[in-house]
Amino acid sequence: MTIKDNVRLTEALKLSPPLGALSAGAMGANLQTWILWATLIYTILLILHKAFQIWKDVYRFERGPRRS
Repeated sequence: MTIKDNVRLTEALKLSPPLGALSAGAMGANLQTWILWATLIYTILLILHKAFQIWKDVYRFERGPRRS
């Protein structure tokens, strides 16, 4: 991945929330509903990420330290 690709990705991520809000408004959902759903999805993703980290740590602990 080049620096130019990283800049494009960063710009796309920066534009995502406003575009999502505009799209939701165009489809009839008000901004409060859109924020509620976005918060719910973000919270679920954070919980899944933390659960994966915990699972990874437990799995490493059960396997024991790596031997060289």
